[in-house]
Amino acid sequence: MARRDLIWLLTFALCVHPTGSIDASFLKAYQNIEDFEAETKVDQLLRLIQKRLAIMHEVAKAKWNQHLPIEDKVREEKLLVDLAQKAKQLNLNEQWIVQFFQIQMDVAKEVQKRDFALWQKQGIIAYEEVLSLQQDLRSYIDHINQEMILLLSEIHMDHLDMGRFVLDQPISIRQTDSIDQDLWVRAISPLQLNASESYSDVI
Repeated sequence: MARRDLIWLLTFALCVHPTGSIDASFLKAYQNIEDFEAETKVDQLLRLIQKRLAIMHEVAKAKWNQHLPIEDKVREEKLLVDLAQKAKQLNLNEQWIVQFFQIQMDVAKEVQKRDFALWQKQGIIAYEEVLSLQQDLRSYIDHINQEMILLLSEIHMDHLDMGRFVLDQPISIRQTDSIDQDLWVRAISPLQLNASESYSDVI
């Protein structure tokens, strides 16, 4: 039995009258369970967006030390192609997925640009301890990307109206992540759909 069906049966059992009629609280209780599951999944997605942005400070340090440019068009294009293929496999809207991750990358580059500008102003030459761009940071980012698209697939399969549950910040926001508010708003903008749009129509 599917988990969703089991939840439905348990809620039904708790809310049914001895006479056999369905208590009015049944539908409300079931909806509350559905909303909680939706909020949990959307919050997981927000936390992944948060982690991806937060790690960009370390990416910026690695590039700063190696005098590398912030933008890597070859990697970006390959990443978007791979994600579009993954979206197709998961029956997701490829165009929306590409747009979503393009925005994540644009915001990530802006985080790095602001770091570079600050360090240049402060006269910082190099950082003593940095993570490996290739072995550590990019593999971590790739892992987050895969987690994101799989979670988007789950949300899509559950037919959730994701726009209802997008918060200004994830529930578990950490003060140490140093993500500027304007960049956070840009990063989550693809998730905040207009009221006239349904999530299933665009993904």
